[in-house]
Amino acid sequence: METGFDRVRLRRETVLPKKSKRVGGVPRGVTGFALVIVTLAGPSCAGFRGGELEETRSWPPRPPQDSRKPTVSLSLIGKADVSGKAFAVKPEMANTWYRHTREEYASSGLFADVLPPRAPADVQAEVEVMDQGTMSTFLTVLSGVTLTIIPCRGKDEFTWKTTFKDGTGAVRGVIEKREASILWIEFFLIFVLPFDPPATVFREVIRDLNRSTLQDALERGYLKP
Repeated sequence: METGFDRVRLRRETVLPKKSKRVGGVPRGVTGFALVIVTLAGPSCAGFRGGELEETRSWPPRPPQDSRKPTVSLSLIGKADVSGKAFAVKPEMANTWYRHTREEYASSGLFADVLPPRAPADVQAEVEVMDQGTMSTFLTVLSGVTLTIIPCRGKDEFTWKTTFKDGTGAVRGVIEKREASILWIEFFLIFVLPFDPPATVFREVIRDLNRSTLQDALERGYLKP
C-alpha cells in the first residue's frame, strides 16, 4: 500500500551526513569518513541552535471554539545545497522530515485528521524544505585523522516554506521560517559536559519550525475548514 512517505517527492541526487542523528553537510567523497568521525567522537560531538527562530507562543495552540476542526493533507519536498552545490535529499532523510512534520500536525490539536499527499481534505499543506549545509572537507578529514583533537564544525540552515491551500487547491497563504542546527566536533568538549547531542538539536529544530508555522497559519486564518 502506498503511504505518505512513499509519495514524498525528491529532486536530483545527494548524500547528507546528518540523517536523523547527525547535522552538517559533507560532500559525497568524505561522507563515509565524516560518519566515522561522528561515531568516534561520541561525547566530543555537540549540537547547537542557530537562534534565527524565536518562538515564544505556548504550545499546543488553542483552536477556534466556534468551528469544526478541518482535515489536512500533508506533503513534503526536500532539497539541499551543500557548500554551494545543489543536491536532492535521500529518501530516508526526506521521510524523517515528513514523519517529524506529521507528528507536529497530528499533536497540534488543530486537525480532525492528518492525511497523506493528494488525499481529499479541507486544507492542503505543502512543505518545501531547503537544507543549506556547510562544512569544510579539509577540516573534517583533519579532525578525523587527529581523533577530533583538531575541531571541525558543520551547519545546516533550514528554510521551511509551507503553502496552505483550501480543498479546491486555491492558495490561502505561504509561511516561511528559518532556523539552523550546528554540529561541533572537538575532543575537549568532554570536559564541558553537559550539552545537547546533535540528534536532539536536529529534532528540536524540525519541531519548532513546524510549530511556529502552524501558529502563524492559525492566526492568519489559513486553517479554516
